[in-house]
Amino acid sequence: MSSGVPLSHIYNHSSGEWEDSHEELPVSEVDDNPILLVPRRIVRTLPWINYDDFVRGEFSAYLAVRREAVRKNLATGPPSEASKGAASKSKADVVAVTRSDIALVERYIRAREALAAEAHPAIDYIQGDACIEAERLKGKVKAIPPGLEQAAEYQRTVLEILNYLFNPDLIDGQPEVRTVDGTERRDIIFTNDSDESFWAYVRTTHDSLMLMFEIKNTEELDMAAVNQTATYLGDRIGRLGIIVTRKAPPENIMRKTFSVWNDSGPMRKVILVLNDADLFELLDLRCKDGSPTKWMQKRYRGFRTAVQ
Repeated sequence: MSSGVPLSHIYNHSSGEWEDSHEELPVSEVDDNPILLVPRRIVRTLPWINYDDFVRGEFSAYLAVRREAVRKNLATGPPSEASKGAASKSKADVVAVTRSDIALVERYIRAREALAAEAHPAIDYIQGDACIEAERLKGKVKAIPPGLEQAAEYQRTVLEILNYLFNPDLIDGQPEVRTVDGTERRDIIFTNDSDESFWAYVRTTHDSLMLMFEIKNTEELDMAAVNQTATYLGDRIGRLGIIVTRKAPPENIMRKTFSVWNDSGPMRKVILVLNDADLFELLDLRCKDGSPTKWMQKRYRGFRTAVQ
């Protein structure tokens, strides 16, 4: 961090005017310009400057220029790594080429910024896609019958749904996470990297930098599943876990989750249970631009109220 870094054109919400200021900020070692860190949720959708547009435009033009050179290389001998990258649009090759020639990206950004007046908000596009995606995911769940044979498919579908619902608050969802000695296997683990108040509260109150989801493709949730989840929770992975299953659990199972809370003091363990109907409600909420995180906060509050 450097003190007194000059910034221009900072919008003051109180006065409604643009101002200049000196702030404490990190500074680039390359050109001494200030670095502004932007919350991920603000830039997760980039309709004007984005990878796909770059590949269709600047990178495709680059390929057209290099195509003749690539053909000559193939005629004279085995293709070089650079030739392979120049002739391909796979993401790995695009990254390799742009790292060796960063001017490609700089030219693309300059060109898009020069046309910034033509950019328009993409909210309608995002919301339309949200509803289409929500219906697609519901259809996938409905097509999966309960049972051990389809357990892996149900787990993959639930992971897809959780990514859709909670990204960017929960990130890096990893299926089938095993401990080093292989004695324990957690179905899905997310990193809780959120600044949303609820997830931040979960992270600090229940030590849940990691958030575990246990996926049970069964007609009815049993005591063994709750006991297994309770065993996994602790210092290593945090003390809040979520079980996802097909149907709402019977009353005795819910009482078991309350017993886990009561028996794990003073470092209380919380086990929340979601079912297909809950997932569908969350998907519909996401379609309507509602907050799945607020929904989860309400479910958590219902648990805490019940155990108290």
